[in-house]
Amino acid sequence: MRLRSVIVAGVLLVGCTRLPRAPVMGDPDPCVVYPLFQVSLRQGETRTPVSLPYVSKDAARSADFTFELTFPDSVAGWPAYLNLSVDDRAEAVVNGTPLGAVEDIGELYLGPCDVRVPFRIALHCSAYAEPARLRGLWIIVRAPKVHALSQVEEEFRRLLQLSSQRWEDWEWSPSPEPLAAWKPVTLPSTWHGREESRWFRTRFPWPASVNGFPTHDDSLWLRLAVNDSAVVYVDGQLLASFRRQGNVVLGRQWEGERQIVVEVIGRRNRGGLQGAWITSSLLASQRPLLDSLSQLVQQLSLLIKEHPDSPREWEATVSGALAEIQQVLAAEPRDHSALSAAINRSRARLRQLEPLLRRYPPYVCGPYLQNVQPHQITVMWETAVPCRGWVWYRAESEKRWKKVRERLPRTLHEVILQRLSPDTRFWYCVQSGEAISPIFSFRTAPAGRKPFRLAVWGDSRSDPRMHETVVRQMCRYRPDLAVHVGDVVGHGANRQEWPQMHLLPARWLMTQVPTYVAIGNHEYGGFGYGNRVPPFEEYFSHPGNECYFSFDYSGCHFIVLDSNVPAEDGVPLGRKQFAWLRGDLDSEASRKADWRFVFLHHPPYSEAWDWGGYYDGEPLLRDKLVPLLEEHGVSFVFSGHTHDYERGCTSGERGPCFIITGGGGAELDNLRYRDWPEIELQEFAYHFCLLDVDSSRIRFQAIRHDGTILDEFVMNKSP
Repeated sequence: MRLRSVIVAGVLLVGCTRLPRAPVMGDPDPCVVYPLFQVSLRQGETRTPVSLPYVSKDAARSADFTFELTFPDSVAGWPAYLNLSVDDRAEAVVNGTPLGAVEDIGELYLGPCDVRVPFRIALHCSAYAEPARLRGLWIIVRAPKVHALSQVEEEFRRLLQLSSQRWEDWEWSPSPEPLAAWKPVTLPSTWHGREESRWFRTRFPWPASVNGFPTHDDSLWLRLAVNDSAVVYVDGQLLASFRRQGNVVLGRQWEGERQIVVEVIGRRNRGGLQGAWITSSLLASQRPLLDSLSQLVQQLSLLIKEHPDSPREWEATVSGALAEIQQVLAAEPRDHSALSAAINRSRARLRQLEPLLRRYPPYVCGPYLQNVQPHQITVMWETAVPCRGWVWYRAESEKRWKKVRERLPRTLHEVILQRLSPDTRFWYCVQSGEAISPIFSFRTAPAGRKPFRLAVWGDSRSDPRMHETVVRQMCRYRPDLAVHVGDVVGHGANRQEWPQMHLLPARWLMTQVPTYVAIGNHEYGGFGYGNRVPPFEEYFSHPGNECYFSFDYSGCHFIVLDSNVPAEDGVPLGRKQFAWLRGDLDSEASRKADWRFVFLHHPPYSEAWDWGGYYDGEPLLRDKLVPLLEEHGVSFVFSGHTHDYERGCTSGERGPCFIITGGGGAELDNLRYRDWPEIELQEFAYHFCLLDVDSSRIRFQAIRHDGTILDEFVMNKSP
């Protein structure tokens, strides 16, 4: 059963000769992206070209790179950014001037594009424990208006941290014993190895201010971020224990110093104290107002970026709202009541533009295509504010447009187009309020057998820019259908990640190609295995059961499984799902199919994992699932979970062929732990898979993110 309200097809209105005259909203992330696939490794005076991603040799914890950029005339004067994905930190120098540093994933502002002078960039990458890695590098160029609005958004996000101030004065020791040696440490402080825990301590006097605001009538608490869990003692008393993040109430003003001791307990041979912040209760009381203000700024900024004719006055109003608060922050000493008054004035400024949100609801993501069939398809999109939506469409051979209207206003829109002709190309766009999307196209499924192209990829979470690079390479091959094998987000309970990590990076594909997703373990984050995952059910429209289901396309049978369901009495996937799978494999649709494809997140066989520990696949899937799939003549089994590419067949060249395609954007794994005879090829690479399918043969390719071929072979149908 679906969690959201039942979505009906809507009201069909026919005979519309033309689209409405309405602003055509632009891309929600308007920018020009230049991916760099090669840089020079600098070793002394030697420069050696290397491809990305690059892992430092001999487990070295640092590496230096250089490259040079020259911008085309078309972007002269536009703001440029350096986007980096590294392990764990990169410091950048541009034309001899330090630019800044990035940890893990981030952007640095390069400045306006100068088409006359090249940008010479040097990077120093360093890692805390593992070998240093430069995973990806992109140059991003944005229009001046987009740059200015992004800066305002960033400043409002920083205001959300106004209530907290970093506390840096820490020491660490492997033991809390009185005679143990304590050493000064800089946060974040991490370790990798066999240590189960480390101890950290600090002496904390009452501060006169937090971020410039006086604390004489305040109450404070300490916020800690750790990997993986912590136990906190204050003046010898146990006050808190938690995982990941937690708060320790310190109370009102005290005399002298308080001693805070934290035991950080690691997990899977890793641990660390990531950060510590002192938080003001008075400033924290302003957080709900600032949250509301920041959300409104993001919505208005998105509207101004997308609207093709947004006047300068709109941008000036948003910038003016920020200036109201910045004036207070520029004063010395800062005043709590003045901050409250400035927040109210800022809100009053922004309210002038609120009617525009209802008139032109900005697009958060979409439109995107789901659940294609010969006679229908589902169109979905999300808007920043509730509104009633329309889908306009017409067959390529027709001139008259039709539209389907939603019955009720909503933010997440789902419209089913019905009574369509099979194997037909349609043009479509969506309308929200008075705003309309660009025109895209889709093709309905064939009613019978016809050659088609299938794309498969997985594990794209955590690095949207790398995910987008993989997807844009995939789009060059124009697949008819695409399946993702899971881990589209880092933590399923964080709703913002669903558009940010999946729907936006994959928009180049999903606007014109129907996609399906096999749910991964990270989608269950915050919900627990075996429980419902509301965002998964809301953002995707799969046939039948949201998490495991089957469908048919062009004479082929597709089975998507939920491998996260706990085993029951030695039965993988849970008794209910395993019984359903057995019945589906025995169904007429499966028996008459030319090819049978199975998709699930966890692999039966795996040769690799990361530094965190041993993994070689799922024993129960090997013991119980693989024989069932072999018995029913399944051709391909696609999975992810391991962040690499692996391929092998257990029953010769006719399958089943087991493919791990876990290189969709998440940080690649780095160690081989097992040499399975069932696995013939393994490589740590960002990639996707492409299958050209007809009734008698399949041509398979694995293609890296830079377009080079990783693997290819042909599977012929059994006689």
